[in-house]
Amino acid sequence: MLSEQHDIIVTNPPYLGTARLNNSYSQFLKHYYSDAKADLFAAFLEKMTGSLKRGGYSALVTMQSWMFLSSFEKLRKGLLAKYTLSNLMHMENGVMGIAFGTAVSIFRNIPLTMFNGTYHQIKYRDVQNGDPASLPVAGNRYNRTNQTNFGKIPGSPIAYWASQQLIRDFETGRPLSKFVDPRQGLATADNNRFLRQWFEVAYSSIKFDARSIEESISSRKKWFPYNKGGAYRKWYGNYDYIVNWENDGYEIKNFKDSNGKVRSRPQNTDYYFREAITWSKVTSGLFNVR
Repeated sequence: MLSEQHDIIVTNPPYLGTARLNNSYSQFLKHYYSDAKADLFAAFLEKMTGSLKRGGYSALVTMQSWMFLSSFEKLRKGLLAKYTLSNLMHMENGVMGIAFGTAVSIFRNIPLTMFNGTYHQIKYRDVQNGDPASLPVAGNRYNRTNQTNFGKIPGSPIAYWASQQLIRDFETGRPLSKFVDPRQGLATADNNRFLRQWFEVAYSSIKFDARSIEESISSRKKWFPYNKGGAYRKWYGNYDYIVNWENDGYEIKNFKDSNGKVRSRPQNTDYYFREAITWSKVTSGLFNVR
């Protein structure tokens, strides 16, 4: 049955991350569905669309993660190159009574480069705000767009709401990487041990103005400024923490678990003590840097 070609395929495949599969099953996915190996549902998405007759349709209810995450980028690009995403219903958390968002994607086994697909976003109605529980959705966002637009955005996300102006920005603008190098900095693995707020230690033991690792070593100081996320701050702020980087971070670099494995991650050290802009990893508001 699985080798046959069909006019229509409709299914809700199982969802299961590769890490939770047994070894033989995981190796099977990696070998036969390398672009979809991150989750079992993604392998079904690739398999079912590939089992259609020319012009046939597949309709699958899956997790929404394949639309955006980098682990599914190759899958997205492959599907969009070979098939036409004619319809997509994007349901956020709670719409189907489950804690994660889902997507109903309808692919057609024929590349129609001039076709504009139809996309709906359905939001969950907040019952706590007095809305009746019998109406689980709160309106929807309706868009029509050509799937070739997705390929103009880095990573090819299914960003069906992107305006023509935004897409032109990606086509004509210069990426941030042309101007600066984004890097993750130090991860101590134990902030209680290695971090303090600047007023908790002797002021004389802090070097606030080191400009290089060499200068930090020669200063013979123990504590140095540490940018560590924090609340919303625009332009300047959250300059509260200091880190134990005495002797080029000797204690942090030698912080090991019971098996002798280093727990900390002092990465990209050649960027330490340099002028930079920084931001918090998680925010409920607009993106901001300081």
